[in-house]
Amino acid sequence: MATRALNEDGRLRFKKMSQRKASVDVDVVHRLKSRVHADDAAPTTGDLGCHLQDELELCKDLDTSREFKQFYYKLWPLVQSLPEVLHHQKDIINMLVACLKNVPAEVLPSFLNLISVLAKDLGSDIGNYFHILFSTLTKRVDNVAQDEHGQPRPELVGKVFECMSYLLKYQVDELIKDPDCMRQYYG
Repeated sequence: MATRALNEDGRLRFKKMSQRKASVDVDVVHRLKSRVHADDAAPTTGDLGCHLQDELELCKDLDTSREFKQFYYKLWPLVQSLPEVLHHQKDIINMLVACLKNVPAEVLPSFLNLISVLAKDLGSDIGNYFHILFSTLTKRVDNVAQDEHGQPRPELVGKVFECMSYLLKYQVDELIKDPDCMRQYYG
């Protein structure tokens, strides 16, 4: 099983499954540190007002799918500033959960990035929605692990687990107080 990809010299080559698995990167801690500005202090808001708005604009440029474009125009008015995100957090979460359940697997990375960034914007407030997001993501893992031809998709599964790790990162204090709440996700 191999997939086409560009190698270092710009040529199109096939990558073996072992190479694809080795290239999956889910290291949240080091990825966050690499995004920190030169003064070693994380910005409190994004360049446009909040991190979610920044990521939404970036995804709009990168994701040309019909599902994402429709989602973008519904979400955009709710994320113009961090106070608006905080005010509309329930609506934003409901929209994201609906998309997570219904969009094709190929479109998921943009939505996963938005959830990760929303967790950063909401901080400990993500705890109110942690279980609904986490359970939706865990239910989606089986669907995204393989494509319709039975070919594994380790990059996409890695993105799902990266999103889960961001949710865990911003909920870790609450999870330490009650670790038994995570038993429902075992297996």
